[in-house]
Amino acid sequence: EVFISHCWVEDFGEFCQSTYMYALHRAQKDMPCASMADVVRCARNLILYVCAFSNNQWNLPVELGENIEDSPFHKVLKADTTSTVVLNIDQMGALLFRAWCNFEFYYSHELKKDIVLNTRFGPLREINAAQGCEKVMQAWIMHVFELLQDADIRMARATSTA
Repeated sequence: EVFISHCWVEDFGEFCQSTYMYALHRAQKDMPCASMADVVRCARNLILYVCAFSNNQWNLPVELGENIEDSPFHKVLKADTTSTVVLNIDQMGALLFRAWCNFEFYYSHELKKDIVLNTRFGPLREINAAQGCEKVMQAWIMHVFELLQDADIRMARATSTA
């Protein structure tokens, strides 16, 4: 159902919080009148593809294949069962500077998948102003805008030596 695009250098706690907040928002959207217990249950049953957990990290050369079409990223994004691509953007905006994340964003757009820019507060376009989060949303939008000023696909990297 959902492809999570993320960057390995992001804080793991922020990644978990972002992903969980997306799942809760998605479940609430799918079940607007449900109890919180039912929303949480629905969120826990959401099918997510996260490369760090789905790909065999001990055998990446075989896992990634000979060309981009052989890669699990390409296959999962292209699958009819993948309806949404969530770009988990951390405080540092690390995924903007990673080649695989840029590929995932580009290919998702080409495939006309629903693309969600997600933060540790949940999907950026769904942060609820009624709950006093308007300033948070505005700050994140401004922050992402500033990060985009430095993003250059030609400088994106696929491997980090750090």
